[in-house]
Amino acid sequence: MNISDLIGRKMVRNLTFLLIISVLLFSCVSSIRREDLAPEFFNMGNAYYEVGRFEKAGEYYKKALEYDPGLYRAGFNLARAYIELEMYQDAEDILRELLDEDPDNTKLLETLAYNHLQQDQSLQAYRYYLLVLKQSPYHERALYNLGRILQYRDQPELAYEYFRRLYEIDPEDEEASLALGSVLLDLGKSEEGLAFLEQYLEENPEDIETAQTLLSVYEKQEYYADAVRMLNILQKLDPENPEYPFHKAVIQLLAMEDIEAGLESLQQAFDLGFEEKERLRPLVADADVLGHEQIVSFLEEHDMRPQSPGSPAINN
Repeated sequence: MNISDLIGRKMVRNLTFLLIISVLLFSCVSSIRREDLAPEFFNMGNAYYEVGRFEKAGEYYKKALEYDPGLYRAGFNLARAYIELEMYQDAEDILRELLDEDPDNTKLLETLAYNHLQQDQSLQAYRYYLLVLKQSPYHERALYNLGRILQYRDQPELAYEYFRRLYEIDPEDEEASLALGSVLLDLGKSEEGLAFLEQYLEENPEDIETAQTLLSVYEKQEYYADAVRMLNILQKLDPENPEYPFHKAVIQLLAMEDIEAGLESLQQAFDLGFEEKERLRPLVADADVLGHEQIVSFLEEHDMRPQSPGSPAINN
């Protein structure tokens, strides 16, 4: 058990004690209204929600609603607890009931959208996020999620408009830069997209996924020096992984024809345990490749030269 668990349990125990005292006190005062107990149960529900005990939180939110059916906050948080418990239809029923009373409430609309996203119902979520934007045109989460939904549905032109608006609201928003860069790549605008992704990686140098995306694009565009730069970044982030120096060696030997650097990278891959001989076949397949003899000799020294196709296996 870690310290956060201990703190969380202690907080819940303390609040439980306070709730018991409150109930006992209220039971001794006949003039106290039932509605006065509702906030106590609501606060207990919040305490359980904060420590991830959503089922228990739901019990207290329902108790709060028993004492005060008009306590909006308890109904809303009960719906959130249901979403965490994957009780999506129960959450939907509560949220729609609340929405009937307050049809322009952006928090309710956004939570309904999120509820549908959790069920991979992107079209329904899209409709609710549009309603959020109708009420709040600069709602950043709605803009972001609308863009993501459209990107997922292979509509990058429309996704770009939402990401562009998001970026214009706050050019310092790193997620907006990442999203805009991603959709620009989808649109075939590589130079612009790469600039946004490079900016994001500079501000988040440990983001492996972004570095891998940049690697893929640079390699596809035959920007091999930049591809090697990304592999160096990835190798620093995951220094025990032999795939990165191996990948780098292939680029350096076959695309850049930098024999010295390529063999050095290959040595790093071997030192890290790379043993897949068959994946080395492209390095020796073409005798006209610059440095072919050096590459073959290097592989033979390390007993890593792949067997020629059709040659018999050696019996020991």
